[in-house]
Amino acid sequence: MNDATTETKAKGSNNALLMIFGILAVSAIVAAGVYFYMNTDKKMTETSSAVARVNGEEISQKEYDRSIAQITGVYTSQGADPTDPNVIASVKDQALNTLINRRLIANVALSSGVTVEDSEIETEYQTIVTSLGSADALAAALSENDMDESNLRSEIRTDLLINKYLDAKLGINSMVVTNEEIETAYETAISSSESTEETPALEDVRDLISKQLLSEKQQLAINTELERLRQEASIEVLI
Repeated sequence: MNDATTETKAKGSNNALLMIFGILAVSAIVAAGVYFYMNTDKKMTETSSAVARVNGEEISQKEYDRSIAQITGVYTSQGADPTDPNVIASVKDQALNTLINRRLIANVALSSGVTVEDSEIETEYQTIVTSLGSADALAAALSENDMDESNLRSEIRTDLLINKYLDAKLGINSMVVTNEEIETAYETAISSSESTEETPALEDVRDLISKQLLSEKQQLAINTELERLRQEASIEVLI
């Protein structure tokens, strides 16, 4: 997940929707947090052909197109040129790997016995409704993104499954950052900085450093788990 400042209601709707798509950057998922989603003029491909198979399960072109749109929004919000060939190639690669990673972890979560109650999905769904202001606003945002309520609830369920598995397997939600780690990171940053600007006091940036270090710890653990899962999985890229 890190909330983006919105300039329009439409952009705000898309940002809120993406909060539950999270993915592997898992930071959202775990993390994530939060990826930012922006409107694009590109229409979703109308084919249902597969772009990859993960342990025999297909990832559709439609899922891939949506992932590309989401990640393009992230890059654009960070100042990247979405028409740059290098950016386009990077987005496509990340979009596909995100979907593969998501499928891998969701499947292992299910096989490990992790469950999600309907009430948990409903709570997350209502949180999104509240963030957008109304059920009608959510319906409009879903329509803009070629989705419906059923799709959204399915994505919420997957996110919850993944989060529960990562917490049970890796202790993601119980990870902490020590004062020593924060102070070491601060000193390292100060000593390596070439900036002539006044150095901020540690207490002014302590929370920021702590969040960054925690995110790095979580991501490292997740990446290690993903590497293990990928080695054990059958992954076919079809594009």
